[in-house]
Amino acid sequence: MINTPSCVPVVPGFEDTGSFVGPEDIAETMDWPSVVGLGEMMNFPGILGGTDHAHGEVGETLRAGKIVTGHYSMPETDRGLNAYIASGVRCCHESTRAEDALAKMRFGMYAMMRYGSAWKDLPVLAEAITARDIDTRFAVLVSDDTHPHTLVADGHLDHVVRVAVEHGIDVITALQMVTINCAQCFQMDHDLSSIAPGKCADIMF
Repeated sequence: MINTPSCVPVVPGFEDTGSFVGPEDIAETMDWPSVVGLGEMMNFPGILGGTDHAHGEVGETLRAGKIVTGHYSMPETDRGLNAYIASGVRCCHESTRAEDALAKMRFGMYAMMRYGSAWKDLPVLAEAITARDIDTRFAVLVSDDTHPHTLVADGHLDHVVRVAVEHGIDVITALQMVTINCAQCFQMDHDLSSIAPGKCADIMF
């Protein structure tokens, strides 16, 4: 299951990735069985500025009934974040402060708390869960920029769950954040993430 990249090139006019992805390309890929959404919409200035390209890609994704994943990397939780979410972006992994994650969850956005090789925000973000009595349905554990040597040495999402528990998140809540919450974010919980009749689940003790 993949998300179609939204920002190719990442910075038009500054770099050349050898290709270009626009709204028409997004529309084509949304019919592919393996595609479940739009890859992180890093062009939040384009969303806030109302560019046809950024909103065109988001629009084609929403038209197909798929999920728009986000990348709102500003430490701002007021009008900009509200507008970004209102455009149709469902989740974001760019929180670096507990207040960022908390604001996103309060606005109905899935706050993806990351822990990988390059970005290790989870220990700080865990406070959004542990310091308050909140509904954790919009909290998701993810890896990001995880290098092969990290996967071999530490593991993948199992390692992220361990880090979450080490920083005070209840183990059942951590498992919720890495399974059912993620599946609901991508509107796939009818098939995945629960050890229940008719669901595809994989558990190992």
